[in-house]
Amino acid sequence: MPKHFSNIYGYFDFDDIYNLAVNRFPKNASFIEIGVWLGKSACYMAELLKEKGSDNKFYCLDHFMGEI
Repeated sequence: MPKHFSNIYGYFDFDDIYNLAVNRFPKNASFIEIGVWLGKSACYMAELLKEKGSDNKFYCLDHFMGEI
């Protein structure tokens, strides 16, 4: 179970959706998160993919300029 994400400030309460996606899609699927903000959910997904030992690609898309 991912744990480092809990040290990141932000909002994330949909881990069940990320778990479902990782378990449902093939090990070579690609995922993208649009709107990463501080990275809490992105960190969760990255940790989850690493724990599963998958060959998935995970991309994060954001302007990384803070709140504008």
